[in-house]
Amino acid sequence: MRLWWTACALLWLGTGCIVPRAMYDARVEEARVAAERVGAESARAHALEERLSVLAAALERLTVERVALRAQLRELEEGLAFSEERRRGLEDQNAHLAARERQLEALHSELADVWFNSALSRAKRRSQRASPAAPVLGGAAPESGTP
Repeated sequence: MRLWWTACALLWLGTGCIVPRAMYDARVEEARVAAERVGAESARAHALEERLSVLAAALERLTVERVALRAQLRELEEGLAFSEERRRGLEDQNAHLAARERQLEALHSELADVWFNSALSRAKRRSQRASPAAPVLGGAAPESGTP
């Protein structure tokens, strides 16, 4: 009986555990193709991981740039608001100065009229004082209070 079990074991091992050689070779080929596919998919996954890391770095860089640009935009908007406020203040000051200039021009005109009238009245007074002295030149002596 021992011989029979040994013969069965050898037969079983010799026939490939009751798997035909062609079927065994086909499974080995299937495993090799599957291993190649897994290798190709692994390489593809690795390439995709690299692309994803490059894209993530670019996204991070763009996010940082966007934050910096938003900060610059806020600063520029604040500067613009300050400039607008200053411009409005300068416009108000300019309007005030223009009104003051008009007032000063009116005052200057009035002062010129007053000066002209004053000079005219002085000239009239001088001419009135000089007109009694004109007959003196005519030969008559002015009467004086001294004998």
